[in-house]
Parts: sequence; structure tokens; C-alpha cells
Amino acid sequence: MKEKKSIKSSDLTNIMSKIEIIIPMQQSASEVMGMDIFYNYKYREIGTISRLCRLFPAIEKPIGKDPKTQKVMDAIKIIDGEEKKIIEIKSAKAKFLKKSGKLRSTGDNQFDKQNDEIRRKETLLYGEYVFSWWIDGLAYPYFIFYIYKDIGVQKIKFMLKQKQTNIMLPKIKSSNLKGKRLNRDTIDIGISDLLEVLDEEDVCVLDQDGEKISMKKLKDDILAPQKPGGGY
Repeated sequence: MKEKKSIKSSDLTNIMSKIEIIIPMQQSASEVMGMDIFYNYKYREIGTISRLCRLFPAIEKPIGKDPKTQKVMDAIKIIDGEEKKIIEIKSAKAKFLKKSGKLRSTGDNQFDKQNDEIRRKETLLYGEYVFSWWIDGLAYPYFIFYIYKDIGVQKIKFMLKQKQTNIMLPKIKSSNLKGKRLNRDTIDIGISDLLEVLDEEDVCVLDQDGEKISMKKLKDDILAPQKPGGGY
């Protein structure tokens, strides 16, 4: 039987000294944003929007929750003084490989609650889509895919619809026939999915400094080689 690990009181004191610094700053930022910035990775959304706003100042992040739904409000794009597009922002984790020093995704951007018909429809109604990958310990995404042009948005919606039809609906049907609960109801969007369906002119790719780069540079210089039969 393995011995249980525990932390020493001296180490706890050191950790608490850090927590005492973090909590007031977290609370202050949360009060400004009108939401808990750590809940459901909301700090990632804020960091992503901060990068995008440098190049696309029409993007805004409403403060707080929708009074009707009590949900945190999505990012929006303001055109001619009016709200025109709702932007869906997703995030996932990545890590550096020790040998190559290149980046490999350790997760995909996910659309959840796809067993619900209303949620499936909502997934296809966004005006723009943002997919980002994050390294632990960083306040900003390591790279971003921002799909805002109509042709690119339509390609993303088509891909999502295909995943709903070919992957999610058969799972729902099978679980219903068996009288079992569907354990996992998410649709995953990986780096390989985006590289496969998007062309250079369909997307704005930003690096860790918020600078525009090409998908070719991302693939050649930053990402690790594709895994056989899988994503990055």
C-alpha cells in the first residue's frame, strides 16, 4: 500500500502567504468584471478578449450577468454603435514537448450540453468564433484562432453541424435505446480540425504576444507534429 503524501506545516505557511496575495487581487478583478474571474476559466476569456481588442477595437466584453438568464454575457462586436455579433470564445490547454520544444495540445475546445436540442441550435447561431490554447501559469493564450469572416464562420458552423449529426446524435440515440444516461455530451474542436477546414484568408491567428501570424508559421514553427490518427 502506497504511503499517503501530506504537506508540512512550514510549506502550508508558504502557500498561505501566496494565497493572501492572490485573493484580494482576484476579488478586486472579479468586482470590476461583475463575475468570478476564476469560475469556469473566465480569466481565459478576459485574456483572449484583451489580445483581440488590440487589433479589433470593436470587440467588447459586457460586465456582469444577463438579468434574464443570470448567465455571464458573451463578448460582442459593436458595429456603427449597435451590437451586431455575439462571439463564442473557447479555450483548451497545451504543453511544450521536452525534446522538440514545440507545442502539443493536451485538450480540445469543447461545446457542451449537446444532448440538448436547444443548445445544439445555439451552438450554430454565434456570429463569430474564437478558439484558444493555453499554457499553465500564463495570463494570456499562447495562440488564438479568431474566425470572423463570413466564409470562415460558415465553415466552422458546417463542421459543428457535422459533428452534431455524425457523432452526437448517434450517441444520444444509442443511450436512449439502452435506457442509459449519456455520460459525455460535448463536441470537441481540435487544432487539427481548424487546420483542416480553414484557409489562411478565413482566420486571424495570433501568437502569444498577440501578433498576427500565418497558419503555416503556426504549424511549421510552433506546433509539434501531428499524432497518427489524431489531433495535435
